[in-house]
Parts: sequence; C-alpha cells; structure tokens
Amino acid sequence: MSLVLALTLACGDKDTDGTTTDSTPEGDADTDADADTDTDTDADTDVPVSDAAGNIDLRDGTLTGSVAIQKAFSFSSENAVFVYASSNPDATCDTLTAVFDKEISDPDPTSLFTPGHCNLTLSKVGGMELESYDLQTDSGATVNATCAYGDGSWEYESGGDAGYYWSGEYYDAGAWKGTLNMLWHDEGAESMVLDVSLKEWEGTFPYSDERTGEHKASGSVKGRIYTEWCEGLENLGIF
Repeated sequence: MSLVLALTLACGDKDTDGTTTDSTPEGDADTDADADTDTDTDADTDVPVSDAAGNIDLRDGTLTGSVAIQKAFSFSSENAVFVYASSNPDATCDTLTAVFDKEISDPDPTSLFTPGHCNLTLSKVGGMELESYDLQTDSGATVNATCAYGDGSWEYESGGDAGYYWSGEYYDAGAWKGTLNMLWHDEGAESMVLDVSLKEWEGTFPYSDERTGEHKASGSVKGRIYTEWCEGLENLGIF
C-alpha cells in the first residue's frame, strides 16, 4: 500500500454509530500536563503557532513516537472539513496537495514527516464548528494518526505498486478515546483552531508483513492546533 492510498483511507468517514469499545483498559493513564495555549504568531502566515504535543506508543512497548505539531492545513465546505497536522516545520500546502492528488505520480512526502514522530488528520462530515466532541459517544468525526516510527526515511520503490514507503515501521491508527473542539480562528482568512485531548489508538502497519492485524497504542496528545487554509485539499473525495 503506497502512502497516497494510506492517507486517502485515513480521511474516510467513521462508522455511523461513532463508538469503539475496548476490553483492555491498560495504558489508559494520563500523566501528561495539559499543554498551554500559545498566542505566538508565525511571521509568514499570521497563524499562531500550534502547541499540540504528546506521544503515541504501542501498548506492547516495542515502538514509541512523539507528536509535536508544527504546521497544520485545512479545507472545509458545507459538506465536510479536513485537517492535516504535521510534526515537521517544513510541511507545506503544496506538498500535502501533491500527496493527495491522484493526477500527480509518486509525490515525495518527506517534508510532511519527522522521523520518530506522528502526524494527525481530522475528518468531519457536515458544517465546520465542532464543540465538546467525544470520540467514544459522538458520531460524524474521526481523528487518525500516521506515525513514521524509528530513524527511517521515505524511499521510492518501483514495480506494480510503485511509490514512496517508509523504511522504518509506519503505523496508521484511529483515535477512539478523547475529546476535541474546532472553531474558526480567523473566519476572514478561513483558518481554524482545534483543541485536542486524545488518549487511545487502534490501527495497522500497512507496509509490514510481520505486524499483521490490529495493534493498540496509548499516549496523551493534548494542546491547540492552528490551521492554514489549503485550497488544494478541495479535491479530496469527502468534499
């Protein structure tokens, strides 16, 4: 599975009941302090600096990853909202648009990821604003994490399923426990602000023949995410 397909699946809709249950509560402890909100402003975009941060670690203890959101991009319509939040300060709307554009052959996603870190995506059906949303009890929105674990790199592979693949272990997981809200930060500039408090994850390793099936992860990801408007995301199927 190439990165383009993996990310496309990550922005799909949630099950209609919007709930996920877990019979193993281990790893549920939340020991991180809440991240302070940040009102500093990025000189290039006039969008305040995001401070959402934390960790997403496999429950079996074999892999650990950090979240430190540096850049975030969004697009919304009356039908849906999509947000991509990257832990790489070099991420750009152009690179993100290229990765999701089916007309562009094998875009290089390197600048979207930082080794050992995870990125976040949020998809929501319907209008923009979202208040006091609980992932376990509410429906209509999903939060996903994509983690480039380890010290790997994005390498191109040719063949029948050509594309870029992470040389380390790549985890694609949905958050099933936590809360969030999403409001306009600057409606004129169409930027958004999200407050997230996420705890539990479940997903797969789409590039691995060894880590098959579902794998659970735990870790507290908290803080605020400010987005930049990214017009190129309008071509995503959810809109």
